[in-house]
Amino acid sequence: MSNYGGWPGRPGQPGPGGWVYSPPPPKPGVIPLHPLTIADVLHGIFGTVRRYFWAVYGPIALVVLVSGAFAAGTAALIYSPLRTLYTDIQHQGQATTGQQGEIVAFVGGLVLPYLICSFCWYAVAALTTAATLRHAVIGRRATMRQIVAEALPGLWRALGALGLIVLMAGGALLVAGVAFVLLSVLAGSPGAAIGLLLVLAALGWMLFLTIRLALLVPVVVLENQGVKDAFSRAWRLNERNWWRTLGFTLTVSLIGSVASNVVSTPISVLTSGSTLDSLTQDGHSWTVADLPPFGSFWLYLVGLLVTAFLGSVLVLPLVPLCNGLLYIDRRIRRESLDEQLAAEAGISLSWPPTAPQPGPGGWPGQQQAQQPYGAPQYGQPPYGGWPGQQPPPMWPGTAPPPAPPQDSTGGSEPPA
Repeated sequence: MSNYGGWPGRPGQPGPGGWVYSPPPPKPGVIPLHPLTIADVLHGIFGTVRRYFWAVYGPIALVVLVSGAFAAGTAALIYSPLRTLYTDIQHQGQATTGQQGEIVAFVGGLVLPYLICSFCWYAVAALTTAATLRHAVIGRRATMRQIVAEALPGLWRALGALGLIVLMAGGALLVAGVAFVLLSVLAGSPGAAIGLLLVLAALGWMLFLTIRLALLVPVVVLENQGVKDAFSRAWRLNERNWWRTLGFTLTVSLIGSVASNVVSTPISVLTSGSTLDSLTQDGHSWTVADLPPFGSFWLYLVGLLVTAFLGSVLVLPLVPLCNGLLYIDRRIRRESLDEQLAAEAGISLSWPPTAPQPGPGGWPGQQQAQQPYGAPQYGQPPYGGWPGQQPPPMWPGTAPPPAPPQDSTGGSEPPA
């Protein structure tokens, strides 16, 4: 880890109390190359969104649009039977047992596909944001097509890793829920209390597991790890960092929720006005006969669907970007990733700089020209690939450069 980020002031000059000032850390991309604070993470998130907008939101928007087309087709199929059921319940004044079962089937048929789509949306967002951060942290430009091409090889591994988390966390919650129902039926109130404790314990396990493995997809994408190795690597990398990860995640989620509500609230108000008016009756108790016309109810459902899709597109990249930056922060603190990233960006993190050498001819006082601070050194590329990754294969049809000719003693022949 570099020694940047000291007391602010003039670099190299001692200050009050004998402090020696050091310059701020270099920032070739969206984050400074030093251990990250919450402000650095937030700046990195929104800086990545601003500079790589289409690379971040383009793939998510495409997946959500495909899901929206599927949802529109489903809505067209269920429109007629749902209208018939709704009208019958209005005329009868109450729902029969069979009609209640149909309502449960309709709700399940809408909620279950939405949960599956949400899982796929999050997986795509986690993949593409991690691939985008590979370029964003060192200031390299990237297109949406390039990000998709880099993220696709890890798609099935990321789906498998996230699916295992869902099974481990959701399975515990499902078992606790079944136990709660059984204990409530068999043992009454004491059994319900025990079942409630089991449900709370399962929720705590779900939260712990999700936060502890928050770095899982960045490990899969940026280190090209398999599912098993990625689990152990993410678990070790986030050791003794659970509360910090939780605080960062909650902060970013809160910001995303506020932004999502700002966008979705006007749509909800426009599409739900008449429905909400019919559900709030003054002077008498509400009955099924007070249900709004089916057209108003259908408009309300469409509004809910549109706001859910818009909110998902807007908020989905934020938490994965936070997880990716937390992954970089942990590697900076534990593995000096800042020095590797600086080398890839062609930046030197050494301080104080080495003394300048005399220029050609050794003229007294004449010194070599120094590169500006933060500029690539002579002979170094402005940026490179992610540290630890193998170089890309050569273009098909090209041959490697010929080796220099060898003289009889085994050394390279000097040029003529």
